[in-house]
Amino acid sequence: MIGLLASVIFFSVGVTLGQTGNDKQDAKLISVPKPTLPNEAMKSGDGGKVSVRVAVNKNGNVTAADDVTGPDWVCPAVNTPGILALRDVAKKSAMKAKFSPATQNGKPVEAIMRLNFSFSNPKPKPGLTITPARVAIDKSNDKSPPTTLGSSMPASDNDIKTVSGGVLNGKATKLAKPEYPAAARAVHAGGSVNIQLLIETDGSVFSAEPVSGHPFLQFASRRAACDSRFTPTLLSGRPVKVSGVITYNFVP
Repeated sequence: MIGLLASVIFFSVGVTLGQTGNDKQDAKLISVPKPTLPNEAMKSGDGGKVSVRVAVNKNGNVTAADDVTGPDWVCPAVNTPGILALRDVAKKSAMKAKFSPATQNGKPVEAIMRLNFSFSNPKPKPGLTITPARVAIDKSNDKSPPTTLGSSMPASDNDIKTVSGGVLNGKATKLAKPEYPAAARAVHAGGSVNIQLLIETDGSVFSAEPVSGHPFLQFASRRAACDSRFTPTLLSGRPVKVSGVITYNFVP
């Protein structure tokens, strides 16, 4: 049954275009193999958009694929089987993509593009919002005691619940400090940036999504949020995942 579901999974591909100018035209996607949702991701409930940077040569062939990010707002350091499998199948498909080459002054040139693969999982991970599928070019050494919300019993991954934790700044055992980006400094951007987190049972950050704040400050805040750690939480003696928000304040 899993194989059948994977074969009909909603999927699409798209391209993130590079800059044009001086009579330069971007490469255009002609074809790309359609990947299926890996069994590892099917079992874990993982899905969403995976972005792959590709180098396209003068013949329109992909010569390299790297900088694989996602799915969606999952932090780069997350290396669970489902996440790794999604990144791997996206990269393999990207390597087989075919483009009409980019041109400059009418002559073929090399180009850097991004292929975005989105996977929709019929059994999404609890507590994680999955973006609808489409493709476009484009455990712990922490010694902190767990926070107990409720006698300790082991729980399988399928039994683990997600609870709302509200504002999480005060629950961080390590709240990484974001850099103040040069572009933000140049325009005196400041104020609060809110990042929506999903925290794993060991206190590590699974996903971090900017939800408010100046655009020049959001991605620096997200990087810091992914590097943060939190006190693990127990509910009635069982480990739970926590969804909540952390806030960073920038002073120009």
